[in-house]
Parts: sequence; structure tokens; C-alpha cells
Amino acid sequence: MTSLDKKYLQAYLPFYSTSYTQKYLLRSYQEQGITEATQYSFSNCYPFISYIENGLLYLKQASKIAVQIKPLLLYYGFTHLLKACVLVVDPVYPETTAVLAHGVSTRKKKKQQYEFLMDEVKIQRNGLFTHLASKMFHMKLSEEKYSMITLLKEIPELSSIFKRMKGNLPQLPISLHKGALHIDQTVLNHYHMTKDRFIQLAARKWRLPIDLENISEEDNLIKLGLIEPMSKNKESLLPFRYDYLLDTYTLSLQKDAPSQTLPDMLIMYLLLYNLSMISRYEIDWWTELFKEMGHQDLPFISGFLDVAEFKIPMLVGEWLTGREV
Repeated sequence: MTSLDKKYLQAYLPFYSTSYTQKYLLRSYQEQGITEATQYSFSNCYPFISYIENGLLYLKQASKIAVQIKPLLLYYGFTHLLKACVLVVDPVYPETTAVLAHGVSTRKKKKQQYEFLMDEVKIQRNGLFTHLASKMFHMKLSEEKYSMITLLKEIPELSSIFKRMKGNLPQLPISLHKGALHIDQTVLNHYHMTKDRFIQLAARKWRLPIDLENISEEDNLIKLGLIEPMSKNKESLLPFRYDYLLDTYTLSLQKDAPSQTLPDMLIMYLLLYNLSMISRYEIDWWTELFKEMGHQDLPFISGFLDVAEFKIPMLVGEWLTGREV
């Protein structure tokens, strides 16, 4: 476990106190105007703590085992932590059995010459995924399909693997300097836009707080002055993302891809769901993947699992502590 992991695990320690957790849930329910907030805060206190405790235990065990069986423990651990998050915004979860399903499906039988990167998952109308997307991120998702490669491209920490394996960067690193956002001019080629059109996109669709009187170009950079600092709420920054390894913001270059607007936690869930299913039910392909090492899929899968191991507790911890203010 790295010092980076330990830092983010500190975010969970207060939740091992029932008095703290009860007050945390009560405040959340009251802010949502939920009736019987006090009763729900007490009844959900122990289930919330259990989800946190079991989720972190699964993740801890996942860090100790062989990569071949890592997806299952990471998926179970993440699912438990997500259920804790859902309890924060939905005091009656699970109200019906419909929300107990995965909320995602994948091909039952893989085709010959199967490639993980080209595989897809489909969102179902009901289930945990759909429910948490609605409750945690206020998104209505139903029956959309996402390919593995488009999901992986939205993980900034995997950009170096894409650069070496595919010859291109799916995320463009950006920098903040003296209240201005510095973006490489090559972004205009990726988005097939003029500078003015790109600025309009960033200001109107992405709601970036751009100071239109403070825009310049220098050293192949577009410098966008900001009226206010970029939000610390990473979901509100999309399609900008945050690279935890390089400690910098990035901009997704997958223009108009549905995955470009998915929050990090939803992306991680979809990828881990599919990998957990493959590792259980496509055992011949899964075994061959690690034995033969001839697939291009392996570096991406291994890289993602490494990232998921440290990023899951970070993302969930940030979401939970972000609601403490």
C-alpha cells in the first residue's frame, strides 16, 4: 500500500464512529428535505458502516492476490462502497428488488477472435448502476452501449499505455497557471474546430468560467483566463478529468463519445463489471490471456486493474467527504 493510498483511506476513519456516521447521514437527509430524517439516519447507520468496512476489506485483499482473480474482489469491494454512497442520498435503498440487479449486461457468449477492447456493455433500465447514476450523479441512463476502449480512454492514468500501444494520447494534459487554463493548440485539430468555436464550446456546453476579456495565444498554447477557480467537484468538470498519478488535469479528446460525460466512478463500475464476468465465465479466454500473453488486451487490462486498486478508494472517499461541508 502506497502513501497515496493511505492518505485517501484516512477519509474513511470517521465513519467507524456510529455517532459521527449518524450525524453525517442526518445532515444529508435533512438537506434533501427527507421526512423522518432522524429515524433513517439511525436505521441506516450500521448498514452504511458495514458497506464501508466490507468494501475496504475486499479492496485490501485484492491488493494481495494474483491479477487473474483481482477483478472479482475489486468489483465486490467497489460495489459495497457504492452502496454506502447510495444510502447517503437514498435512505430507503433498496426499496425494491429491481435495484438489486447489476444494472448492466454483456454478451453471454464471446465470439471467436474476441477482443476485450472491442467488447461492449449495455445499460439496463433497472439495477444498481442505473440507480446510482440517477441518485448520485442525477443522470438518466438506459439501454446505452459503451465499448471497453472508449471507457478506458477516459482514464487519464492509462494515457501512457495508449501512447505506447496505439500511438496516440486519448487525454490531453492541461495546466493551470496564474488563474488561467493552458491548453495545447493541437486540441483544435482533435475537435475539428476554430479557436473561437472551441471557446464557445467550453463556455456554453462545458460551463467553464472563462473570462472572455482574458484570452490569448502564446507558445502554441491557448490561454483561457478564468473568472473563478475550477470546481473541486470533479463530476462538474467533465469532459476535463484529473490524473491522480501526474497530479494534473486532462481534457478528453473523444469528442461526442457518450463515455466522455460519464463520471469516473461509473466508468470504473462498467469496466470492473465486465472483467469480473469474464474472469468467472470466460475462463478459457481469461487463462489464455495470461498464459500466452499474445493479446494486445493484456497491457490495458493489467494497467486498468492497477489503477482501479488505488483509484476506487480515492474516488469514493472524495465523494463522501465532499458532502460533509
